[in-house]
Amino acid sequence: MSNSVAVSTVIYLSMFTLSVTSAVFAEKMFENRDLVCLAKHLKTLRNEQRFYLYTGMAATVCAIVLPCFLASVRATSVGNDISVYVLPNYEIAQKMSASIQSFIEFQKVSNCELLFSLVVFLGAKIGSLSLIFFLIELLIIAPVYYSLWLERDQLSLPAGLVVYYLLWYSFSLSGMRQSIAMSFILMAFVLWRQRKGKKKVLLSVAIASLFHISALLVVAIFFVLYVINEVSNKKFKYMDLVVLVGLFIFYRSFENILAGFLELVQPRYAQYIYENAETVMDFSSIPMTDLLAKTISLVYATFVIKRQASSSTYGKQEKFELSLSWLGRYFLLFMLNFKESLRIAFYFDYTYILILPRSFKIVKLSRDKKNIYISIIILFGSLLAYWFYNYMVLGVYKTNIFLLAF
Repeated sequence: MSNSVAVSTVIYLSMFTLSVTSAVFAEKMFENRDLVCLAKHLKTLRNEQRFYLYTGMAATVCAIVLPCFLASVRATSVGNDISVYVLPNYEIAQKMSASIQSFIEFQKVSNCELLFSLVVFLGAKIGSLSLIFFLIELLIIAPVYYSLWLERDQLSLPAGLVVYYLLWYSFSLSGMRQSIAMSFILMAFVLWRQRKGKKKVLLSVAIASLFHISALLVVAIFFVLYVINEVSNKKFKYMDLVVLVGLFIFYRSFENILAGFLELVQPRYAQYIYENAETVMDFSSIPMTDLLAKTISLVYATFVIKRQASSSTYGKQEKFELSLSWLGRYFLLFMLNFKESLRIAFYFDYTYILILPRSFKIVKLSRDKKNIYISIIILFGSLLAYWFYNYMVLGVYKTNIFLLAF
């Protein structure tokens, strides 16, 4: 491993540690639920309560801003897709005037979804590339943090951040559009679970699709899986398992259905399927680090949650959440024939941000130190190994050598 990669590893891990530590501190400050509720009525708070509230808010801002700051000061060489659709569009936007008509023209030539084009255009007009990178990461980490906050009674929020950093932060420095879409889809899922209102859910889905159109495909799959899960709960206990096995056996038929849907939302992705229609199955196309690390942690989390499923706290919704995560494993295997399926798998793998911290909190509440240490090693040790080998050693998405913009 080169010195540059070693230094970059220290930079990333230092930021991860500072951000997670800030989240832990914020969680301690907000431990009293009444304090959060009373925040709407500041005048009623005692000085001590105000101190805890403001300190917790400051720590929360710190936890969110740190990854955004690191993303904003990186050079344009950190991340594959910067040279594909950020730099070219940024240079085009700089040459245009700051008007609505100019933005309409820019949108036509940018080859990106509406809201991402807007972020790049505004960044080019009022700031710099650093501002664009900061805003992009903020649009990724903020929905993730909010989702974890809404679920804080059921999971460990700091653990959720650890999962995000080890699995997705490096990817977010390259696959920026999809990372934003995945974060808003995750938030839509949590809002739906928490019954926060259809308007909020639909707005989150709309925002996601206006950053990456593939979000619509995922929502459609989500809906189908939800119907299957409901049937499984009411009539046939193992319906979801039978469907997954059936999809794997009759993957060619599913491939045609998927291509037909993609023709409607994004013909470019449908073309990828048609081009690989006669591809011979080759297991070498599957990223083994992804398959092993994520599957090991998911198997353990599934075991922990299933064991707890008899309680009133963990049940039907958690089963559906697990079904979503296991569907991500199916799409990973689908890479045998369609390499772009990895990007679809990412949407479902994003639920690890909820599932792994949920299982960790279950173990943590047992107060069994041995089991807690085992869960840390299996859940987070495997992900740390994945992050280091995949992102830093192999240099996937070219984020392993962190250079400063200046």
